[in-house]
Amino acid sequence: MILLSDLISKKVLNLYSNKIEGVVINVNFDKQYTKIKNLILIDSNEEEYQIDCTSIYDISDVIVIRNDQNITLNLSQIDNFENPILKPIYTLNGNYLGQITNIELSSSLKVEKFNTPTSSFTPKQIVNIGTNVLINKSDKKVLLHNFKPRKINISKTSSQKVNILAPQIENQTTMTGDTEFLIGRKASKTIYSINNELIVKKDSIVSKKHIELAQKHGKLAELTIFSTAN
Repeated sequence: MILLSDLISKKVLNLYSNKIEGVVINVNFDKQYTKIKNLILIDSNEEEYQIDCTSIYDISDVIVIRNDQNITLNLSQIDNFENPILKPIYTLNGNYLGQITNIELSSSLKVEKFNTPTSSFTPKQIVNIGTNVLINKSDKKVLLHNFKPRKINISKTSSQKVNILAPQIENQTTMTGDTEFLIGRKASKTIYSINNELIVKKDSIVSKKHIELAQKHGKLAELTIFSTAN
């Protein structure tokens, strides 16, 4: 088993060029959130790139890739679904289960479990991911299209009709969530920016300033993963 925290902050080694390409700061998933599709890394110039996971040769102290053939600039793409760390989780009957704090992966980077501080769930239980994560905790299968709004016909006159289509909920992929819960947690490792600027020291109590620095340098996911309730 590999945790998402095992990938974040690892260096990426290119076998063909024998070069460190950068450090992993985030990941993207497939549409169903069943596997990691690509890694997001930042190089020494703070440029962001993404690597297709098919390029990965092995994962150990560093992430080893075969070559740079599948390294591209990290441009926003419609088929990329971002890391759900920090997203709030609700059941279909409205129960709040907390926020995602880590993700368990197989050796091939397929998602096995999403973890919260008190529970876990599998990709098969996900009904929808947007600003929030909606999951089905029952044994009964529930499909998202069952909740799709119906088309409504309204007659203005006997000869004219106006069709009104209720808006659909969009699948928002930006990483959002309430970061206030991080305040007062204890950092379990020292976290630096790509240019070695200190963000938080190990065993420090996380403050609002630490959170702001982590957001500035793209280290919020790492701070979430590597902090624990004090």
